[in-house]
Amino acid sequence: MAKAGPITAYSACRSTTAAVFTATFTVSFSWRHVFINTDGDTGTGYRVPTVSGGLGGDYMVENGTLYRSTGTGWSWSEVSGVSPLVGYTGGTYRWRVPLSAIGSPDRGLKVVFNGSGGSPEAYTGVLETGTC
Repeated sequence: MAKAGPITAYSACRSTTAAVFTATFTVSFSWRHVFINTDGDTGTGYRVPTVSGGLGGDYMVENGTLYRSTGTGWSWSEVSGVSPLVGYTGGTYRWRVPLSAIGSPDRGLKVVFNGSGGSPEAYTGVLETGTC
């Protein structure tokens, strides 16, 4: 999906074993996030602000670390043994998250990309995963 703004060319897909997320950040941010809704419920997990329709982030990738939500506020626990950052070139980042690390969800995932620690903070809309 190519859109103008601080986060462009973002995409999300899912295979039988992993989810792959890609986004280009055109602004310098300290933290690059992928909020992942695994259960389809906007009321569980971290409630991502300013997202139309809402998104309950059950998991979050922050730069190169995967976290699991431990409540509806900013409360996270690191998922050990997972290094989701595949690589980056310039402002384009690519992450790969094994489905087994996020509870082996049997439904499609919904994601929101976020850049923070820069001015202003930026969010994408909700994106559903396609097939890789």
